[in-house]
Amino acid sequence: MKNIELDNRHVEIVYAVLFIVIFSGAYVITLSFEPPVLSGDPGAAFFPKLICIASLCFSVILFFQRAFKARKNSGSATGKTRLDLPPFLLSFFLVGGLIIGMARIGSEISFFAFLFILLGLRTGRWLWAALVAVISTLVIYAVFVAFLNVRLPLLFLPKYITF
Repeated sequence: MKNIELDNRHVEIVYAVLFIVIFSGAYVITLSFEPPVLSGDPGAAFFPKLICIASLCFSVILFFQRAFKARKNSGSATGKTRLDLPPFLLSFFLVGGLIIGMARIGSEISFFAFLFILLGLRTGRWLWAALVAVISTLVIYAVFVAFLNVRLPLLFLPKYITF
């Protein structure tokens, strides 16, 4: 059961429905963001809401295109997708671990573990994967937290690194 063959049309419909659910849930989460402090200020939820609405529109369009459009009868192209299940499941669980880990153990540890495991398994060079994961975590911290002032749940980096 390593490889699974799926019809492209069904895969795209499932992805569209999944994205509709995800972006709808993300939009509901943005409703709990803090209201704007100043009048005329769009507030903290403006860009997340904008991204959710745009992504939701594209997902709905994709769903309707794939679900209700007549299937082309070209015998040459069967439209099958091969899914290698173990790497797909590993990626799925690692992304879930990253999301849960950001809230539980801090973003920096979660980013490091995510990158370290994926790079280590892919390349087999664990020391190199650790070095790249450390550098990438520091770059993510510098860009998002220090320069863009994105609030991430951090555990220890602000104590040791300031810009």
